[in-house]
Amino acid sequence: MYYLKNGGDQAFVKQTDPSAIKENDVISFYSSDPALSGAVNTHRVVSIETDGNNYRYITKGDANNVVDRYGVDSRDLLGKVV
Repeated sequence: MYYLKNGGDQAFVKQTDPSAIKENDVISFYSSDPALSGAVNTHRVVSIETDGNNYRYITKGDANNVVDRYGVDSRDLLGKVV
């Protein structure tokens, strides 16, 4: 279990098997967006792509109008927000 705190925002993140993540779950992950330099990000899963045992999550921040430009590989997953 991870405890994330950023300013006044807080979240509990439970390590979760990548195959257990479903659309509409909120996940925390190390971002591949160059503007975030690998920082931890927390967004909602809008779709999931699979390639064998590798999962790629397409995410979107709840306050954003468009999906994230960079998908999330399962190796960068911290877990599901609980």
